[in-house]
Amino acid sequence: MTVFVALVAGGLFLPLSNQTAKRGATNRNLSNGRQVALAAKLFAEDRDGRFPVHLFELIPDYLTAEDLSKLRFAPPLPNGEAGEPEYDWLYFGAFQTTDDPLRILMASPTATVRKDGGAKRVVIAGDLAGRIISEEDYQRELRLMISEFNERLKASPERGTNAD
Repeated sequence: MTVFVALVAGGLFLPLSNQTAKRGATNRNLSNGRQVALAAKLFAEDRDGRFPVHLFELIPDYLTAEDLSKLRFAPPLPNGEAGEPEYDWLYFGAFQTTDDPLRILMASPTATVRKDGGAKRVVIAGDLAGRIISEEDYQRELRLMISEFNERLKASPERGTNAD
């Protein structure tokens, strides 16, 4: 009888421990992502407000290679998705501290479909806050970021298209 009770209790406890482990991994991933976002913001403060284009620019002054290796980053594809599903974060560099502080700096590589059918993403914005936003809001913000980035490229003196 004691063995039966132990097996039943173990069967009830196992799903709870799996959920707890998943939440712990998610929280750890978000915490590590926010550390990288903070390092990118410190980098920007030291460079006239320009965030790093590539995260390896943070090594060694702002992060160690070991710190950065805790998370797997992917460059986003034009549609804002990761090229490979095993990445933890997408990093959207090449913006400035003078941009909207709610601008997405990092995002989960894929949307999570919820029970109600809506899709959500985890994002970290320029203000370093982690948020969950709808997939529609993510796609809208992504289109805006791409449009603004293209405008900056057109106006860039290095491209020879500046009227000055």
